[in-house]
Amino acid sequence: MRESEWRRLVTPLLPESQGWQVQGRRLAYRAPVGRFLFGVLAEGSVAKGQRYIWRLSMPLFEPSDSVDLSYSERIGGGSSTVSVEDEPALARAVAAAIESSASEEAEMARLADLSPGPNIRLSETAAYANTYVGHIGRAFAILEAARATTDDREWVGQIKERLQRFERLLREDGRAGAVEHLDAQAVHTAQTLNLIHR
Repeated sequence: MRESEWRRLVTPLLPESQGWQVQGRRLAYRAPVGRFLFGVLAEGSVAKGQRYIWRLSMPLFEPSDSVDLSYSERIGGGSSTVSVEDEPALARAVAAAIESSASEEAEMARLADLSPGPNIRLSETAAYANTYVGHIGRAFAILEAARATTDDREWVGQIKERLQRFERLLREDGRAGAVEHLDAQAVHTAQTLNLIHR
């Protein structure tokens, strides 16, 4: 789908009161972004002419140089695609993604409730979200469990180091200093992704 086609499809569906922006040929998002990127994203499929439509929710307080769909939801379920030729179905899927877009507070609470287990990426998200909502004891417990990981893959080591630095910051500067750090990271990620931010 070309950028002009995507823009023509989504623009009439975007709530004017919320400052939505269209970016490229597959993304529309609620602007300005804060701690999250909320929006709708059209993802290509192996089936020619088919798209997955996502209700996009991405925490920006984690470092990233690309849109991450880890906490997003496919409209219609896991393998449900929509034909680019079927504009009414595409419009319905896009509208559903826009209408189900979460609030920052609700999404932060959802991420704070994650049970990360051994998944260090989930641990990072849950620790940061718990810091934001003020559950500092739970944040420390998650950080301590993440410290114990024995996975020696490079990307795991990078997250582990980041979490160790964050744990030190949280201990030394408290919640206020940690939140200030996370908010600065959110701005940096937004800038990296060329998003309009607060």
